[in-house]
Amino acid sequence: MKITKGTRAFLTGAGSGIGRASAIELAELGCELFLTDINARGLEETRGMISDKPGRVCKSRAFDIRDLSAVKAFADEIHQEFGPMDIVMNIAGIALFAQIEDMTHQHWEKVIGVNLWGPIHCIECFLPEMIRVKKGHLVNVASIAGLTGAPWHAAYSTSKWGLAGLSEVLSNLLWSISPYHQSFNSLLNLSFSQPESVVGLCQNFALSIVIFSV
Repeated sequence: MKITKGTRAFLTGAGSGIGRASAIELAELGCELFLTDINARGLEETRGMISDKPGRVCKSRAFDIRDLSAVKAFADEIHQEFGPMDIVMNIAGIALFAQIEDMTHQHWEKVIGVNLWGPIHCIECFLPEMIRVKKGHLVNVASIAGLTGAPWHAAYSTSKWGLAGLSEVLSNLLWSISPYHQSFNSLLNLSFSQPESVVGLCQNFALSIVIFSV
């Protein structure tokens, strides 16, 4: 995935952690950024950290990616003013460590809503325009929990298995759409002791993600 000055990138989870670190690195590379996070204060702090970088934040908005209407409204505004994205990064996620018998239905709904439905909403709203122009990269950040099933990871693992499966489906779908499609689907056992950007990894291979180019 080649990233150059002016590359347009949409990121979820940009208000903290891996999402913030990735946004900052993309800004250092001169990208035009479109950021979201449920935490308005954290999102504003990220904007401040980027203000002196070569790149810029073109738009940012705080909302819950579980809300399809909010995702669609933001995507429609972006497409109308700036056109299709070059990169879409589904980074936002939450974890829950609990045994099944200790979980409520609301726990299941929240974790799967953020970790799986959130990326689905972003894919629904951004991917068609990328396919239309036959250009772009999609990054879904999953987890090693999407490969293994620990007893205290029921909801989290379910969501990440789903995201990894969706990524595999998209990889195969996009190959069928374009003979020039290049797909890399590499599931790696990596963990972060500190929030780190996934941008450097994405430029070479995938961290529990799929990268596509059409």
